[in-house]
Amino acid sequence: MLVLYVLGRHPSHGYDYSAALLEEASQWNDVVALPMNEGRVTTNKTVGQYGDWGDEVDVGMSRKVYMWFDLAHRLFLTASYIAKGDDDMFLRVPLFVAHLRLLPRRGIYMGLHVGSTQYKKMGLPGNTFMIGWCYTLSRDVAEALVSYNRCGAWPTCRTARSVMTNLHCSVFTARTPWLLGFLRRK
Repeated sequence: MLVLYVLGRHPSHGYDYSAALLEEASQWNDVVALPMNEGRVTTNKTVGQYGDWGDEVDVGMSRKVYMWFDLAHRLFLTASYIAKGDDDMFLRVPLFVAHLRLLPRRGIYMGLHVGSTQYKKMGLPGNTFMIGWCYTLSRDVAEALVSYNRCGAWPTCRTARSVMTNLHCSVFTARTPWLLGFLRRK
């Protein structure tokens, strides 16, 4: 298992990497710096509370997760699984690896699915989406995620990354039910 820290540039340092981060990255070689800025928090949420940090943060997180899975599936060609975990969670690595050994190598999403009734109130079908402290995709599922390219509902959409950010930012219409469960179908 290879543990890497995937980061964007954070607003608390003027979107520059801090000297401490650069030093740690050069010492341990375990940091992947993505070419993106993290979003600014626009709500009063604090660490440990439920809720969200605001649209800019949510869109940035969607982009960062997409970019990580896109990079990892192309960079780590022999990896059977690719995971995303929060920096403040505790992972019992021996148990995690034991669970992976029991799973098939294809068609796996191991993590939390969350649904929302907000979409039903808007007349759209129910949905589930990836969320949480840690989720793991088999290589084929990660590849399907980043190569998904059904953008008919948004004429300006060109990539799966655009779909992920448009899902959060766009006004939903009845033309978008295909998007709400596309991970479920894989």
